[in-house]
Amino acid sequence: MLLGDTFDFPDCDPYLLDEHAKSFFRLLSEIACEVYPIFGAKDSCLETISEYLKRTTYAHEIDPNIRFSRYFVQEPDRYFYYVYKFYAIARQSISIRSAEGRTIYGAHGPLLSPRFPSSSQILEALTSEQVEGLLKLNKCDCLVLGGYYRKIIQESSFYSLGGWQAQSEEQQRLDSIPDLKGALIVDSEGIRYKDF
Repeated sequence: MLLGDTFDFPDCDPYLLDEHAKSFFRLLSEIACEVYPIFGAKDSCLETISEYLKRTTYAHEIDPNIRFSRYFVQEPDRYFYYVYKFYAIARQSISIRSAEGRTIYGAHGPLLSPRFPSSSQILEALTSEQVEGLLKLNKCDCLVLGGYYRKIIQESSFYSLGGWQAQSEEQQRLDSIPDLKGALIVDSEGIRYKDF
């Protein structure tokens, strides 16, 4: 599960996005695992992604009757097409069943506020009773939320995995350092968190 904001939209450099996409999709190919993309705050729907990719790929105004071939033909060395295909299968949330029969619900938490906490501070202050309420609300045994940039694990039933990006400008302004590069492993052995 990739729980939103997988790519740096909307303020992305086209060459950086292309390189990020290239390494990202190669890694997914090497891992050869099931992939479930989830929409996030910056990549909230397919229409938003289409607009970002259009602006990133073509700096000029597009007129379908003028220089149509320039618009229609995708540059062969660009990975923007793969980015679009990745988001074509994305969802708002996902519910999967583990090998041990537990239901795991995944979502980009801040995007679904007020159903989920809107900030890391609120998330960190959740009590066991509030976590139990979220599990019941989402009809699951385990809740995995992205979008908070904080690693929080409560009793193997509630996970916030941190982020995959370095400190943003807003986080620098607030003197907030994100927890980076952790993943939740779900396999025949169950559910466990792993730092990379």
